Amino acid sequence: MGAYDVSPARRGLDKLLELHPHFDVVSADAQVPTGDNEAWSPWLLVMLGQRSEGEREAYALYPFAIWKSTGAVHGIGNDGAVTDDPLWTP
Repeated sequence: MGAYDVSPARRGLDKLLELHPHFDVVSADAQVPTGDNEAWSPWLLVMLGQRSEGEREAYALYPFAIWKSTGAVHGIGNDGAVTDDPLWTP
């Protein structure tokens, strides 16, 4: 990568936001290790949300996982597992 190249994970996030322009990024977790016992994770976990109308702000939440080395975007099932087939690949 050159001085101005973005990472594959960032390209995957950009594509995810392009596909869902009406969603906000609620959270993004790169799962970077902070201690000796924690392993590096190959996933960037992203939670997108859509605001709802009402007395207080709430979100409908949609989880995604981006493979850091390729930028491939995967869904996350109700069981918390990443889908086998990506939703988008670069």
